[in-house]
Amino acid sequence: MRNKHYEQQTINHVMARIPEAGQVLRSYGIDPTSRLTLAQAAAATSSPVDEVLAIMEFKARRAAQRPVAPAERPVVYSGIAQLEHEEVEEDAELVA
Repeated sequence: MRNKHYEQQTINHVMARIPEAGQVLRSYGIDPTSRLTLAQAAAATSSPVDEVLAIMEFKARRAAQRPVAPAERPVVYSGIAQLEHEEVEEDAELVA
């Protein structure tokens, strides 16, 4: 992550570029929907902008190191229709 220019970018731009930014901004009391630059928003909450950027970079690097979970595939049972049919037959035999 290159945070050289992020302090002069709006919060919306930072949020679009850094997925972990929302969590970090909320922890510092910065409104993620703000139209201020990151430097202005950090100053408004008395937070050092370099510290906010460092935490964002740490979280982004940590997220990049996590393995990507494989997409879950739905489990398909080929005998569902047959099982339902068998259950109906069993019920029919009990009633008859």
